[in-house]
Amino acid sequence: MRAFIALLIFASFLVTACHSSKVKSQSSDIQTAKATPDTIRIENDELEYEIIILELGFNNWLVTQPPMTYFSLNVLENRNKAYVFEWNQRAGNPSI
Repeated sequence: MRAFIALLIFASFLVTACHSSKVKSQSSDIQTAKATPDTIRIENDELEYEIIILELGFNNWLVTQPPMTYFSLNVLENRNKAYVFEWNQRAGNPSI
């Protein structure tokens, strides 16, 4: 009798687990991403070339960034100096 009750409880958990998947929301997210890709188009008629770059999620990331005037020129120059110094240190000693 106990084995039957345990089997019944296990079966109910199994059925609940199978029905609680979120396949529907995942497919709608994929369709949304495909419907609105972030596209950058670069073309030059004189040289007859066209480059199309598909970068999914770029526009969503871009709206989270601060505006161009958020940081002063002095702050950006100091950051650049620090990044250049770090880059040169790593390039000079790649074992770090």
